[in-house]
Amino acid sequence: MNLDEWLQKVSAFEDREFFGPVADAAIETASHELGLPLPAQYREFLARLGCGSVASESFIGLGGPRHLDMVWLSKTLRGKDREKRFPVGLIPVRADGYGNYDAIDTAQPTSERECAIVEWRHEGVSTDRCRVLASGYFEWLESMVAVIRQAAE
Repeated sequence: MNLDEWLQKVSAFEDREFFGPVADAAIETASHELGLPLPAQYREFLARLGCGSVASESFIGLGGPRHLDMVWLSKTLRGKDREKRFPVGLIPVRADGYGNYDAIDTAQPTSERECAIVEWRHEGVSTDRCRVLASGYFEWLESMVAVIRQAAE
């Protein structure tokens, strides 16, 4: 699946909003601020759509409101006042509304330019391993279509 195919699938939902496109320079700045590489598929999402929402699901990225800004959110989740800090190698891409996040795990490359998408849970100890949700961003986006459909029913 590619981004165009995903956009076709989510076009069936009336409630959708995106804040892109985002300039390559802004994407590079975000990568530099986080000190992390951004996988190619996520870069394409950022460049074309930025961040946004489809129905009840929000997609964290760049170019929109602060709560959907991956740089601001990453720094907030890693704050010193947090009981369990968000690992430095993760980039949040979706909040579940209960304090947990789906995230790009830059420490788990799955191919030359992609990384696993994992579920980070705010409960438990910092040594807990994150559950792998997908081998790349587009695979994860495709799985989100089912989540959106289920929530709409």
